[in-house]
Amino acid sequence: MFGIELSPPLIQSCIDAGGRGYIKNLRGKPGFSLERDANTVAILEINSDSDLTVSEDIRNEMNQYNLPYTIIGKDKDHSKSFVPDRYFENVNYENRVYIYGMLDCYTLIRDYFREKYNVWIPANIDRAFGWWHNGRNLYVDLYQPYGFKESREAIKKDDVLLFKFDNGMPSHSAIYIGDGKMLHHMIGRFSCIDDFDGVYKVSLAGVLRYDSME
Repeated sequence: MFGIELSPPLIQSCIDAGGRGYIKNLRGKPGFSLERDANTVAILEINSDSDLTVSEDIRNEMNQYNLPYTIIGKDKDHSKSFVPDRYFENVNYENRVYIYGMLDCYTLIRDYFREKYNVWIPANIDRAFGWWHNGRNLYVDLYQPYGFKESREAIKKDDVLLFKFDNGMPSHSAIYIGDGKMLHHMIGRFSCIDDFDGVYKVSLAGVLRYDSME
């Protein structure tokens, strides 16, 4: 589902609830809920008899609340997902579903700085999945020409945090929003505000700062 691995317990929760419910954002991880609320990120249906199409009622709900929809058929390998008609026009910083190359950590930062600082970082770039294992530092290469530079000063609000979780190049980025919090979009999860601590502090590989913030 949009790159998110739905766990067997989550699917079972939906089955136990009658086969219909919502996926909610639990600090980036998917959870199940019977009710739609501020943390709802998608509609979920389990229906072994379905031809994996979307009904008019579901389409109306998707468009009204800007929620993607996933229907699962006979098993997890038989599923189909749909997005609202204008999803990519209205998607916010939080609760984004993960679609590599369209909604991920790179595009989250691109959208954030475009709206806040009118900085136009390119959208259509060559970044095949796994580029961080090929010696490419995508964040430094792409951000520097648009006014970002590496910073070794104390981290401050709107700094871009770069993370390296293995022996490759930095493969994840976040925006520090102050008070020990960061906005980010991990692979296979939902975009969310998270604590900048624990594994993230240990894995910090660099900081980029936009020039106008000096």
